[in-house]
Amino acid sequence: MKHYNFFIKVNWILSVVTAVANIFLYTKLPQIVGNHFNMLGIPDSSGGKAIIWAFPLIFLVCAFLFNEAYIDKLSLGWIKNKKIMKICILGVQIILWIAILSPYIYYFSII
Repeated sequence: MKHYNFFIKVNWILSVVTAVANIFLYTKLPQIVGNHFNMLGIPDSSGGKAIIWAFPLIFLVCAFLFNEAYIDKLSLGWIKNKKIMKICILGVQIILWIAILSPYIYYFSII
């Protein structure tokens, strides 16, 4: 899959972008912010603003775990077709991108 590595690079880029955004946001956010959001993007749980530092870390972990070389080395006997596994991983990545980036709309709207 020639486009797979592109998605991994996007994880790296999103990690850097969210870390830079966090540097800007952290001093401007109130002490208590939404930390879980429903499907409409409305916070349904709140907590400390330090939670925003988890977002870049999640992108970094995904970049390491979903690395194509790492996936190719996995010897999972129950998965015969690595291409199908990579497509599933790409789906998970896209869901994570939406789930993690959508709170930033909220965070920038409250400052």
